[in-house]
This record gives sequence, C-alpha cells and structure tokens, in this order.
Amino acid sequence: MRLVIESGKPILGKCGKDKYSYHHPRPKIFSKQLEYIDDIKKQYDMIFQPVTSENPVHPKSIIDTSWLQHVKKYKPIEEINIGSYKLLLFDIDEQEYIINYRYRLLCFIQGTEIPILALNYEWTMQDTCCWGASVEEGHINLGDAPHTVNLLDFRKWALKNISSFIKDINTKILYEKIDKYIPVNYT
Repeated sequence: MRLVIESGKPILGKCGKDKYSYHHPRPKIFSKQLEYIDDIKKQYDMIFQPVTSENPVHPKSIIDTSWLQHVKKYKPIEEINIGSYKLLLFDIDEQEYIINYRYRLLCFIQGTEIPILALNYEWTMQDTCCWGASVEEGHINLGDAPHTVNLLDFRKWALKNISSFIKDINTKILYEKIDKYIPVNYT
C-alpha cells in the first residue's frame, strides 16, 4: 500500500476505517455489492472518463502546488469523507509569501493524492484578507474577507461554498450542524 500511495497513481476502492484500509470488493449482502459497484463506477468516471457533451463536468487537479508543502508541514485538523470525496481542513501558520494561506480545505477524490479543489482564507503582507479558491485553471479571488475569521468561521464558509465548484458534493448536513461542532486542533 505504501508503494501504491507513493506512486501518486489513483486508487479505486471504498475506504475503510483509515486511509490505508479498504472494504472487500464483494460484500456478502447483495444490496451492498450493488452500492459498492456504484461507488467504484463514480470514482472511475471522476478520474478517467473524458470530458464530453454527455459528461461536461470533469474535475481535474489544482494548478497551485503549495498544497504539497502544507500537507508535509501541517497535520489536518479534520478529515471529512463525503461520498467519493475526502476533505482535509488545515490551520496553516505561514508568513513567507506575498499571498499567505491561513486556513485551507483541500478536496480530493477518494483514492487519489492530488486535490481537485482548495478553498482558502488568504492574507497579504499589506494586511488585506480575502476568500480564495485554487482550481485547475489557477487561483480565483472570491472577495474580501474580514480580518477576524477564525477556523470555525472558515469551516462554515468552505462547507457552504464547496458545492459551487463540485456539483455532486453535498455538505448541507455538515453545514447545518456546524454551530454545535468545534474542531480539535492536532497541530
């Protein structure tokens, strides 16, 4: 598994309790077999199916590679698995660049190691703050943000806005329960 993960190649499978375990591809219950096949087909289509008029939405990896350093340097505050997606929430403390990321939510297709979307709370050395997104085409400034955003505020904003970029992801249930949840900081 370590070699497969290090290769960066896509992994198809229904994730188990941790990121290195997977459910058996043929569950004993027939309805679970059909569910498994459906999940794998969605993963396959998301990764390998070309963009066509029948399939106009095909997420690709983000062009911004700063996420590599963030994943190496920081542990995720939270991992959320929704359908065929894995979301990693980061609390980043860096002051090295013209644009700095304070909070980031990276979105991966389950079984892949390169994010297809990053939602960001950003600030500059000139003391301006904004909401941003990293997508296949580059960076998108989504407007000014207050200076007082905390991790919970960012989490609310990101979960509320993620479906604007990825149509088949539904964070509505998480977003509705968010006021009752305070993430634990592992960094």
